[in-house]
Amino acid sequence: MICKALTFNKLMTFLVCWFALVGEALALSSTPDTTFGGKSYYKIATCQDLVDFSKKVNTNTGTSYSQKYGNAGINAILMADIDVSTCNTNFTPIGNYTTTSNVYSGTFNGNGHVISKLKVANTITSGGVYIGLFGCLTGSVDNLIIYDLTMTTETATGKDDFVGGIAGYLN
Repeated sequence: MICKALTFNKLMTFLVCWFALVGEALALSSTPDTTFGGKSYYKIATCQDLVDFSKKVNTNTGTSYSQKYGNAGINAILMADIDVSTCNTNFTPIGNYTTTSNVYSGTFNGNGHVISKLKVANTITSGGVYIGLFGCLTGSVDNLIIYDLTMTTETATGKDDFVGGIAGYLN
């Protein structure tokens, strides 16, 4: 009986250490933080991480195809519930929200967490804007809960804006 208890304790110690390492490996850095299912993921644990991830996806670094669209396919995993109101900023949708040329094509794993108090306010009056947590989306969003969502838009006459809770435009 003692031998079985020691084996169980060693197994539990191993599992606790392994999960701690995975948790550590999973704050948004300049490179993906962890690999899961053969994909590299950025971990998002705070409101600022979510804002930084949106900026990383939406930022074009040059004129070549990979510089313009290279970040559109990066992956993310939520590590905690996020109250977006703590950022004190108007959230910019993940994935280009003014054209469909730079859509988010990665995997966003909500990991069962909640994004709450998300506010997206469009002030571009020329129309044709895509508003949601994701502006334009061709990738996948899994295991995510969005709660207390507010979206506003100003549109020019004769122009359409596309609005959705998860994505303004799903391709």
